[in-house]
Amino acid sequence: VTLPRPIVLAPSGARQVFVTFTSTGSGAANGQITFFSDDPAATTGTSAPLYANLVGPCLRAVPPRVDFGAKQVGNASTYELQLESCGDLEVEVTGIEMVDDGGDLFSIDLANVALPLRLAPGIRKAVPVTYFPTAFAAQGSDGVTAVVQVVVGDGLPDRDARALLAAAG
Repeated sequence: VTLPRPIVLAPSGARQVFVTFTSTGSGAANGQITFFSDDPAATTGTSAPLYANLVGPCLRAVPPRVDFGAKQVGNASTYELQLESCGDLEVEVTGIEMVDDGGDLFSIDLANVALPLRLAPGIRKAVPVTYFPTAFAAQGSDGVTAVVQVVVGDGLPDRDARALLAAAG
């Protein structure tokens, strides 16, 4: 889909986008939508997973991408990443880990998250993620990124959730 005019977002802004799904059967369906912008940290676009006709447990990170923007060196910035049960059955989270921590600049605070974590359908749990820059970013740098991986206890990797963390440096 090409937009007739660009959507302009303020820093840390958001805009709701509606997507329509027409089922061709009763089976689960998935896909992704990719947004392209002038964001130098997302030259290949920013993607969000799409799911439909899910039965059983489902988990998603809300939002799927957290952009901390530019922060002063030595000042921590924390964001409450939400884990949401999006299926029709309770989901059990058995692990939350940083897959790529951006060079020890990002961290997850699990002090108030008891694992395994069980979430009923539609329920959210906040998981604080922190960005702590320790040096100035090089001029012209694309910034730093990290990935939070949330593991669902059923052993099916397609039910795991991921969130991309980004910062300007």
